[in-house]
Amino acid sequence: MRVKLDDYAVTELVSKVKAVKDDSVEVGEIAYLNGNHSRANLKTTVMAFDNARANVINEAYSLGDYAKGHVECHEIVKGNADVQTVPLLRVKNDKAELTHEASIGRINEAQLMQLMAKGLSEEEAAELIIKGLLRE
Repeated sequence: MRVKLDDYAVTELVSKVKAVKDDSVEVGEIAYLNGNHSRANLKTTVMAFDNARANVINEAYSLGDYAKGHVECHEIVKGNADVQTVPLLRVKNDKAELTHEASIGRINEAQLMQLMAKGLSEEEAAELIIKGLLRE
């Protein structure tokens, strides 16, 4: 996805991906905050399992006065999955602001155990957690 924002324009780019087996996924989001007071939020969630591979590149370029952008990437891996996330931020205006956060981890063990204690198998519990994360 690629967007170019003029004055006071606002966008939110949201990607949610589940990769399994031997899937190979490329996610790219780019926001050009050309306009004054433009705003962008790029949010990506990737779940990769088995031998899946995922490459996530989120870019934000802040050119306008008081433009503001945020890049957020969350990835969960299980098995031999390979995930890479790259936030690319470039500010070309001293009145603009860009931020980012990224996390790569695994399924929360406490949540998994709690669901299993309620009678779900490990696979069912993991699937429920994944569905919840993808719905956020």
